[in-house]
Amino acid sequence: MSAPSAVDRSCELAALLARERNSLVEFILRLADFNKLKCWTELGHTSLWMYLRRELGLSEAMASYRAAAAELVGRFPQIIELLRDGRLCVTNLIKLRDVLTETNCEEVLAQVAGKPRREVELVAAVYQPKPVSREVLRQLPEPKTVDVALGGTTVQVELPPPRREAVKPVAPAQHRLAVTVSSEFVQDLEQARAALSHKLPGADLATVLHEGLRLILKAQRKRKGLVASPRPAKAPRPPRGRTIEAAVRREVWTRDGGSCQEPLASGGVCGSRYRVEFHHLQAHARGGPATVENLALRCAVHNLRAAERSYGRELMSRFRKAPPTSPPRRGAPQQVGRGEAHPRGR
Repeated sequence: MSAPSAVDRSCELAALLARERNSLVEFILRLADFNKLKCWTELGHTSLWMYLRRELGLSEAMASYRAAAAELVGRFPQIIELLRDGRLCVTNLIKLRDVLTETNCEEVLAQVAGKPRREVELVAAVYQPKPVSREVLRQLPEPKTVDVALGGTTVQVELPPPRREAVKPVAPAQHRLAVTVSSEFVQDLEQARAALSHKLPGADLATVLHEGLRLILKAQRKRKGLVASPRPAKAPRPPRGRTIEAAVRREVWTRDGGSCQEPLASGGVCGSRYRVEFHHLQAHARGGPATVENLALRCAVHNLRAAERSYGRELMSRFRKAPPTSPPRRGAPQQVGRGEAHPRGR
């Protein structure tokens, strides 16, 4: 018997996921009935949450999520089908706990069905805006030191302060940014605010940071040839080596929407905007010209894989290391690279 193909393995995973969703929905439904009858009181527990913690051994967060989901499903049965087919997960459902009412339930669920976390948070902010907090720049507490036993001896290990990055909507047009930065960052931030004091007197932190982001994006667009007033088009000329003309870069970038166009086996394209590069469909070393028709955008991962398919993984490993296989953590800035994964001189 031949080994299962990638498609077969994917179908198997999809079937397992569907069973997992059904099991979760059935658990929540039975938990909602269990809570409605207050069966946890007969078992000596003071709340459903305490029952889930002590009797079923769930973590604090998991117990909170399951208890809240059971309550919401009991109030709004429309949620069940969205949970069953995967258009809504328990995590996103909890974000709507203070938003859903008997009058807006259908409307809200229609807006969040199949949407990612960020968009669900934005919908919640539309229906229940939060007050905008004032800007805060404060120092984190000093790192803690703990004793760790290693090989019969005790050594002190310093635990750095937690780093967190988060962008959460508080109103339809406003978000709250939380990020941990270094002392050098704070110094640079204050110097930037001082440098902008003539152009933007009294600017707050958000305005200073936004001005810096505009400069970064302006430089990036210039590198890609995405300028507001491009130079008049010259008479076409044969492509020169690996050089990609500004007009060609601009047309390819606009055509592909600044995202990776690697086709996926399940349909559609990769769509990543992280470390996007210009890729020669027909390799340059094999006569592929730097034309609009022969160029497409690829993320660094797919660009490298294309080069490995053309020249072999062993050869490619001599020239560059494989880029990260995943984008940065949520909230981290995305970088846009240039060039193509290729061995020198091909």
